[in-house]
Amino acid sequence: MRVAHGDHRGENALPRLRLHHRFIGEHAAVPADVLELLGDVAVAVHSDDERYKKLHGRTVKLPLTEREIPIITDEFVDKDFGSGAVKITPAHDPNDYEVGERHDLPRVTVIDHEGKLTAEAGEFAGQEVGPARKAVVKALEAAGVLGKIKDHVHNVGHCYKCGTVL
Repeated sequence: MRVAHGDHRGENALPRLRLHHRFIGEHAAVPADVLELLGDVAVAVHSDDERYKKLHGRTVKLPLTEREIPIITDEFVDKDFGSGAVKITPAHDPNDYEVGERHDLPRVTVIDHEGKLTAEAGEFAGQEVGPARKAVVKALEAAGVLGKIKDHVHNVGHCYKCGTVL
């Protein structure tokens, strides 16, 4: 993403990220940045996690899209952390990229180099990240698939000049 540089330098701090818990069927809530969900291509669970044994190999409908995404098993998932189910967004996260490579998953890019949503974001295409995030939250609420919203300290990349979150 390209950023416009301000006159001041950003601070080296861990920003607060809003985690939006959404439902995967009736079984799990998966925390995700709402814009990432538009690029989700799978939900991963640990193969030894008894809670999800019946779901291995099944699919779920990705909210706000027409896509069905698979429920896969991968040892990357920490079954004791959170819900034990992790959404996989290979175009966004290095760990997800590795999972995607192991399972031959597609990489869906939803934010372009100008900070606007791509055609892959469906009805949100062309919107800038800030307004799009609010619009997606509103759409999730309207669809009845948004659980709770929780602040979380998160280690994310920043521009070295101005501190803009990348």
